[in-house]
Amino acid sequence: MATNAKPVYKRILLKLSGEALQGSEGFGN
Repeated sequence: MATNAKPVYKRILLKLSGEALQGSEGFGN
């Protein structure tokens, strides 16, 4: 696990979570 792998991991998580929320709640709460 490199230091530059942390931001990528967080970005992927945020993107996945954001997309999941958008599809589930329509980017509301």
